[in-house]
Amino acid sequence: MKDGDKTRQQLMDDLNVLRRRIDQMEAATSRIQHRDNELQESKNLYIGLVNTFPDVVVRTDLEGKILFVNDNALATSGYSREELEGQNMLRFIAPEDQDRAIMNTMLMMETRLGPKEYRLIMKDGKKLPFEVNGDVLRNKDGLPFGIVHVCRNITERKEAEQTLRASESKYRDLYDFLPISIVEVDTRGKLLSFNRKALDVFRYQMEDFQEGMTALQFLDSSQAEIFADHLQKVIAGRSIPGQEFLFLRKDGSVFPGLIFASTIRQGGDVAGIRAAILDITERKKVEETLRFSEDRFRGIASTLPGGVFQV
Repeated sequence: MKDGDKTRQQLMDDLNVLRRRIDQMEAATSRIQHRDNELQESKNLYIGLVNTFPDVVVRTDLEGKILFVNDNALATSGYSREELEGQNMLRFIAPEDQDRAIMNTMLMMETRLGPKEYRLIMKDGKKLPFEVNGDVLRNKDGLPFGIVHVCRNITERKEAEQTLRASESKYRDLYDFLPISIVEVDTRGKLLSFNRKALDVFRYQMEDFQEGMTALQFLDSSQAEIFADHLQKVIAGRSIPGQEFLFLRKDGSVFPGLIFASTIRQGGDVAGIRAAILDITERKKVEETLRFSEDRFRGIASTLPGGVFQV
């Protein structure tokens, strides 16, 4: 039937159908626009949040092509967004670290690796150390479609570690140079460290020491109870400076010594005891010789027929 043959009612019906279709299309368009707006808002929120991160955030596809970087990536590296996005991530990893980065990326597809350290190349050519945490992005079916990297600049931490190592080395050199035995134990008497003089005095070699050795292994068996009491006094801050003990050498010989102890503290708590041990064998010999000489003098003086006095 031609349009001219349609009745007025039929034309009205067709017009109503057309209007409903237009309304449906407008509603669908509105829903699409609403979803687009929500998606854009979500994207803006995501970008806004990521830009507040103090770390560098880089998103790549599975081939390593950079799709997005946050503002801190630009501020840290000196590159512009156009110089980073669209480039392969490997271009900004130090050549000596690239093979390891590729291997770790492949392993990341199977399991979470945790932080890895790489040197990243800045625009001025500097290679700075970064701690990089990577994670694979997956769709609802579990299939990977990209990777996000969170990179933390650890330059200051590395410098602090280097300074600490230098300080520890200097401390250790001084520690070993001291002409007196220094021994450190924890609050249970477990041996923590010792200097070279202690090795010489106790006649041990470095390889003789085993994990779990205690201070009691360096004391005569008769001293165990006295030492335990002294240890508790030191921890409580009531130690007696110059406490005398009988010490045991590796060869089984015993020698007298004085302990001068103080607490080792961590965060305000007592973590152990640091003790200086002075071998007084020679002093004991001198004292014994002096006592013998005095006894001999008194014996001779008492046998004399006349009075003897000393001023």
